[in-house]
This record gives sequence, C-alpha cells and structure tokens, in this order.
Amino acid sequence: MTSGLVFGFDGVLVDSLIADSKIWCEVLLDYGYSGSSEELLPLISGSSPNQFLELVSQKIGYQIGGSAIESYDSLLSDRSSLFQQADAKITDILGSLQVPYAIVSNSSSSTVSLKAEYCGISQFINTNSFGSDLHLSPKPEPDLFLLAANYLGLEPGDCLAIEDTATGVEAGKKAGMDVVGLSAVDQFKDLRGHKADFTISDIKHLPVIIEALTGKSMGLEICV
Repeated sequence: MTSGLVFGFDGVLVDSLIADSKIWCEVLLDYGYSGSSEELLPLISGSSPNQFLELVSQKIGYQIGGSAIESYDSLLSDRSSLFQQADAKITDILGSLQVPYAIVSNSSSSTVSLKAEYCGISQFINTNSFGSDLHLSPKPEPDLFLLAANYLGLEPGDCLAIEDTATGVEAGKKAGMDVVGLSAVDQFKDLRGHKADFTISDIKHLPVIIEALTGKSMGLEICV
C-alpha cells in the first residue's frame, strides 16, 4: 500500500520549461551563446543547472563557468512575468491529498520556492522540498528520492513518485519506488523504457492512481 508521494517539480507541478529556456538564453548571451531559447529546451529538461551547463558547453565547444548559475538566479528573481499560474488541477490534487508528500528537484530549493510563488502554489511548498543545494547527486541518481522518503518517515517502496522525464523516472526506480510517468503520449515509450510503472498524459488522471494505491479517497472528480 502506498503511504506517501514524491513529486518532481518542473514539468509536474509547474510548467516552467519555456520560461527557463528564455532566462537561460538571456544568461548565455553573455557567454557567447548565439542559439535560440528553443534549442535549449531538450538540454534543460530533466537536468540540474550544472548538468545543463555541461550539455551547453559540449554544444558550443567551450566550457561555461558556474558563474552562469548565479546570473540565472539573479535574472529569475526579476522574471516573474514569464511564468504561468499552475493548473487548477494541480492545486486541487495537492489540496486533497490524504497522504504526506515531498517534492524533489534538480533545481535548488530557493529556485523551487520562487517558482512556486510565481505559479501560485507556494502554500504547498515548505520543508518538504529537496533540491540541488543539498549537494546530493542529482537525478538520475536516487539520492533526492531517498532523502524524501526519509523525510516522510517511510520506506522508499511505500512511496509513489510522479515524474515527467526519463532521468526522474530512472531516479525514482533506483530508489525503489513505483513511478508515474507524466508526459505527452509520444514520449510514453521512453518513460516506459526507464521502467515507469504507470504513464499518463495529463495530471487529471493522477487521482485515480493515487486512490487505487493508497486506498484513500481524495474527494475529486476522477478522470479516466
């Protein structure tokens, strides 16, 4: 029986990929990057800031220093207009959960908190959020998921992870959790290839899985 949930953040609770690509593109202009923000999208998805900069460095042929992360953090604090309010289905789900939950991200905890504020879900983010500032190995390693399970006071096998990228799914499985993969239908094969136990194309389908695995009603209209 599932007794707790571990949510990924970007791409699961907030739709921040396009906003992040625009901020990073602005940052990287000072480092000689001449590509578009759209070209950065696949490099950002599922990556920690350090992993992302390494991928960009490989793409452009020279190393970008960690100071770019500081530049990103500075710009993020002044780019709230780029972010959309979280889908009402997210707030409904988080507000109706009958089991404890935690949030794990390859971004820093401060970045998660700021994005949550921009997207209108800061009331659901507190000490339950774990990010890259803890200096643990990022996804696809299981460290953040194991820490989240410990925070919840549960064995990893008693937790259900919800992730939107192959790296997140892989990390959750390495931790010993069942994992829901949330993605467009054409990406199901990739997530299933990384051993996702369930795949859904819309967060609205998540309550039926949560209720089935926890045995607890969320009091929401169930979409199948």
